[in-house]
Amino acid sequence: MLRDHKERQDICHSWQPQFIKDNFLLIGYHALRGVVTSGKGITVCIVGQPAADFKPSFHLWQFRTQFIAAEFAAPYLLEMGIGSRQIPSLMQAIANYDAQQEIILAMNIDQQIEIYCLQNLKISPSECYKQVCDRWDEFMPHGFPPESSHRFIRI
Repeated sequence: MLRDHKERQDICHSWQPQFIKDNFLLIGYHALRGVVTSGKGITVCIVGQPAADFKPSFHLWQFRTQFIAAEFAAPYLLEMGIGSRQIPSLMQAIANYDAQQEIILAMNIDQQIEIYCLQNLKISPSECYKQVCDRWDEFMPHGFPPESSHRFIRI
């Protein structure tokens, strides 16, 4: 069992950078949308379990993205297994990050969560939002219908 956990842990630690790279525009889109509608918070990607033959550079990711406003972040993080001693520093990071230039990202796979502060971004969350809106069908082919006002917000 420990070996399986170790192999699973190795997979988990190797896929995040590729996942973030492959899905950065959507992550930035949801981060900005969340900040504009709810204030600062944490962008969460709930990722489907990779298959046994998983190869990060060729994987099509199954995931959901949600934004947790700062006021709800501590209970969410506790529920996901983050230790209560870590919560104050995470809440401070959420309160102090620059939402126009940084993203607080939680990656959740199989109820295991890792938190990242994405900084020094080449593409700002505002630009991610703009690019996703401009290319909506590429990102959300089965999402909201084109006439939906739910997909666009003023930035």
